[in-house]
Amino acid sequence: MSGQPAAVAPHPNGERTSVHVDGATVRLIRLDGQGVALSHAVLHTSAPPGELVTTMATALAPPSPGGAVLRVAGETVTLVVRTAPGDMLVCRLRYCTRQGYRLLRRTLVRATPASA
Repeated sequence: MSGQPAAVAPHPNGERTSVHVDGATVRLIRLDGQGVALSHAVLHTSAPPGELVTTMATALAPPSPGGAVLRVAGETVTLVVRTAPGDMLVCRLRYCTRQGYRLLRRTLVRATPASA
């Protein structure tokens, strides 16, 4: 993994979650206060066979393609990643010390042009 994270968010306990986007691969890394990796999770932006995809007529707001927005509420993180060709992957994960990240919800939002 190289380059700068797409997003970083602090947790109340001093740890932080970092998100790296590399094409269709999204990596979440949980870091302690000194920057040592505690756990990680790998997500893919493409929809696996059988996954429900939400289609919305919308003008998508930031992040820019390949970018991410990360929000923290205690040990739960919500991640929004803008994917090509302009869809958004929205995930909610919970962090457990023993098990690392656990995916609670995943939604791929497929954009369609907004009607005029």
